[in-house]
Amino acid sequence: MTLYIYGVLAVFFSKHFFPPGNDNLALLASLAVFWFGFILRPFGAIFFGHLGDLIGRKFTFMLTLGVMGLATFLIGCIPSYETWGIAAPILILLMRAMQGLALGGEYGGAATYIAEHAPDGRRGLYTSWIQLIRIDAVHRVSRQPAGLAGRRLEEGRLVVSNRCPPKNRNIPDESTILPP
Repeated sequence: MTLYIYGVLAVFFSKHFFPPGNDNLALLASLAVFWFGFILRPFGAIFFGHLGDLIGRKFTFMLTLGVMGLATFLIGCIPSYETWGIAAPILILLMRAMQGLALGGEYGGAATYIAEHAPDGRRGLYTSWIQLIRIDAVHRVSRQPAGLAGRRLEEGRLVVSNRCPPKNRNIPDESTILPP
């Protein structure tokens, strides 16, 4: 899920981590960095799959989780383009590379680990939960009244948008400001 949150926040990243002046080019650069993480997933599967065969799947799975968490944390620590200049988008690209490699190894490693430990005749059912949980998480986030799709950043504060389904009557309006 962490890998996909970058896509939701691509507009935010384009304004804070890429050169100012051309918003469209900055957004395209931000989306290119998003794409780069997906391109590296198969290489992460190859690398971490081989590593899992050599030193064990459980350790490798924990390693991929750690790499994903570290990369996500470090993205949050990167200063803006105004502060660090060209180093900011380069660091974002490197952290996205780490996330892509980790997710490639994490997903395949999790499926293999679960399949190896599932009871006979139940492997397909057990491994299907990996994808079903991901689909359910994306569905739940997108349906939240004030979910990621309904929020935007303005002046350092998180503003809840009222562009949510009208069937929910307790949705906050534009005047509701959440602390940053």
